[in-house]
Amino acid sequence: MSGWIERLAGRIYVRLSKSRFFELLAPLRLRRNIEFCGMEIQRYYEDKIALFLKVLLGGLLLIALQGAALYLQREQVTVLERPAAGQSSDQEELWLEEEGTAVQVEVYARELTKEEADESFEALLSVLEQMILGENESFAKVTEDLTLPDSVGGYPFTLTWSSLNWEIISSEGEVDREGLTEDIQAELRLRADYGGWQWYYTFSLTVSAPVMSTEQEYLYAVEALLKESEEESRGKEQWELPEELEGAVLKFYRNVDYSSLIWLALLLLLLPPLLWAAKDQDLWEKRKKRRSRMESAYPEFISRLSLYIAAGLNLQRAMAECAADYQQDWGQEKLLGKELSDFMKRMKDGYSFYQALEAFAEACDEEHYKKLAGLLRQAEKNSMRGLARMLEQEAAAVQEEQRRDSRARGDRISDKLLGPMMLQLAIVMGLIMVPAFLSF
Repeated sequence: MSGWIERLAGRIYVRLSKSRFFELLAPLRLRRNIEFCGMEIQRYYEDKIALFLKVLLGGLLLIALQGAALYLQREQVTVLERPAAGQSSDQEELWLEEEGTAVQVEVYARELTKEEADESFEALLSVLEQMILGENESFAKVTEDLTLPDSVGGYPFTLTWSSLNWEIISSEGEVDREGLTEDIQAELRLRADYGGWQWYYTFSLTVSAPVMSTEQEYLYAVEALLKESEEESRGKEQWELPEELEGAVLKFYRNVDYSSLIWLALLLLLLPPLLWAAKDQDLWEKRKKRRSRMESAYPEFISRLSLYIAAGLNLQRAMAECAADYQQDWGQEKLLGKELSDFMKRMKDGYSFYQALEAFAEACDEEHYKKLAGLLRQAEKNSMRGLARMLEQEAAAVQEEQRRDSRARGDRISDKLLGPMMLQLAIVMGLIMVPAFLSF
């Protein structure tokens, strides 16, 4: 079967290659990528079409087999099982063969008799005794919030809770022990509803007073003293704070917000690494500017070098003449003049010409100078034939490249100015249109 699919893929490719849609399916750039990878275009697309057909036919076959399996699993239904009492209803889809259509039905949970509901409620109570405790150890020592559910899975009852001690335990089970100095007896009342019947039950429990440390007891006493003092002085213009508690002297101070100090400390701690990184960024920007200046000076430098080569000077003499020229009043080419001066110093220190040339290219830190060093080395191997022409071509190419870069920079600047210009236009239009509309 695989051979048949590949033959079919070949025929489909022949048809597609002659149609106008082939350029959409196989654009020129993609065909070039295929050729660069050493593959044949026709073979590539035949394999691609064959893979597509295999997946398509395999998917269709799988769908057909699954459909047949589901059809064979179909069986006639005469009885539907109901969910157990307390469970949610089920949705069933039945197929009515005579009409050729589907029918949606909802199967509700089985309803309990009164006797069955009484037994279910007794079982529910045993479950609730463990559930509502939550993180508490027992009903005799309640220190955390209680869990009061609205319903319990497996039981058909709707549960409603009420507290007979609402100031300590809310109807949602929240326990408030603040201010308790001794254990308190409390009661929770449960009402369960099902099928029009109601059941009641009361849970008795003990809310334990919080165990306070010496410091907590002292703070509690201070707060109580402040509350009492404030209530006594409400008729006065000023509230005189208490000065002692049980013989101990009390001193109060206004609380100070230290957030500003914290933010200042964070800023001062972050500032050194930020300045460290900014210093590196500044260095990188200086290096980029230096590269740009060296790149700008390159066309003039290579033009002068080509003129000296064309005049019959050898490479060393031509470089020496360029260095002498750049040591004069060449303001914007001072960087290049310095590197040429260093080049001549290396020659005097015993460097070979090409060692000094490589060091010069590295010091210039710009790709054009490194390319020039390689070009001069290659020309030396070829006995300097055609070097002047090569340098002229290099100078022309660099000038054209700089013109393209200048145009690109101009386009980018124009794009950046487009937004402010549009904003100014909108402001002007608003100044013109708003008075016109207000005049009507």
